[in-house]
Amino acid sequence: MPEGHLIHRVADDHQIFVGATVKVRSPDGRFMFGAEELDSQTLQSVDAWGKHLLYQFKPKTLHIHLGLEGSIRFRKAHTLHEDQRARLLVQDERTGDSFLLYNPLHCELLSSFARKDLIRRLGPDLLRPDADPEITWTLMQRSQAGLGEFLLDQSCISGIGNIYRSEILFLLRMHPHRRAGSLTREEFDTLWRLAADLLEVGRHHNAIITASPKRLGKPREQMHRSERVLVYRKRE
Repeated sequence: MPEGHLIHRVADDHQIFVGATVKVRSPDGRFMFGAEELDSQTLQSVDAWGKHLLYQFKPKTLHIHLGLEGSIRFRKAHTLHEDQRARLLVQDERTGDSFLLYNPLHCELLSSFARKDLIRRLGPDLLRPDADPEITWTLMQRSQAGLGEFLLDQSCISGIGNIYRSEILFLLRMHPHRRAGSLTREEFDTLWRLAADLLEVGRHHNAIITASPKRLGKPREQMHRSERVLVYRKRE
């Protein structure tokens, strides 16, 4: 499943559509009525929260969650063809550039109330400037869950998936079954900073990279895919 760094990178890249009047279609027909409602509207903003993408129209929000199998592909005007497998096609009427959505877990329209309710149910997103660590710290102090389970709970902290969880706990030498509520404030602050830093690196490079450039003797851009992570799906 795509983790928070990728979702924020998509939101960053899709800022080029903000302010544009867009053509919206559902090639596979499974979002036909939603596409008709959005067609020829102006996209007002694109935002990310954890693993959720939020495209604000007026008055509704297009909510996308990629799940395990979803993907989004950008197409320049001269390379576009309407792939009938796509759930959604959004095209800038000015430039002809577009993006296509495939196999999402969620592709739906939300009212303003439903959007607020979705965000209310999500924990702080480490990549957002408004992320409040005190919320996660309070939840952690009460938690009886293991650290590994806690970090995947999107209602406690948003955007971390299996890969980042494994890498963060390895770097901090913390066992995934250690009770989350047993962390000291100093340990929590260290975990929060490390997680935020790693997610920001991933957002910048459009890839999960937890290995140290200094240790490998090469910049992140030159790392082979197998070198980018330290422990996830690796064997001794």
